Amino acid sequence: MSISFRVNPEYAKMSEIVPGLFICGVSALTPDDMKKGKITHIINATTEVPNLRSLGDIQRTKLWLEDTPQTYIYPHLELQSDQIQAIIADGGRVLVHCVAGVSRSASICLAFLTKYRCRSLRDAYHLMKSKRPMVRPNLGFWRQLIAYEQKLRPSALGSRSEQLLGAISLLTLSAIL
Repeated sequence: MSISFRVNPEYAKMSEIVPGLFICGVSALTPDDMKKGKITHIINATTEVPNLRSLGDIQRTKLWLEDTPQTYIYPHLELQSDQIQAIIADGGRVLVHCVAGVSRSASICLAFLTKYRCRSLRDAYHLMKSKRPMVRPNLGFWRQLIAYEQKLRPSALGSRSEQLLGAISLLTLSAIL
């Protein structure tokens, strides 16, 4: 079975966000890239891409997420953040992918960074942008990431998260117009 996607080559590259956490689009899912990155676990955040047997004996998690603002990603944010943390703490290396490595996989990585590595979702986003500039979760995912951050840090956020969502909404709107 052959699956092909037309993906911008920049999106296809594997990017290391923090030690042990990688993100990519489907085009980087090659045995050579898995060996080069010493990947021990793959989180597949797509409905379109099957778990590829050609990648060898790498543990896999399949999330079955669509890249739409209506997709309910929230339950995966906590579960996958904790799983990524446990794998990295045990010396493993995790690759999170979707088709382009821009929205679904980025949302999972942002949740992990917000919970375990950064002081805020905003800091997590800036870190991700510095490592993978094309990161752009859809607006529905942003809303759920902000709700997740508010759950993690209820007293510290409030208006800052609302300001971030407002800024994201304006940026999204200006990109469309």
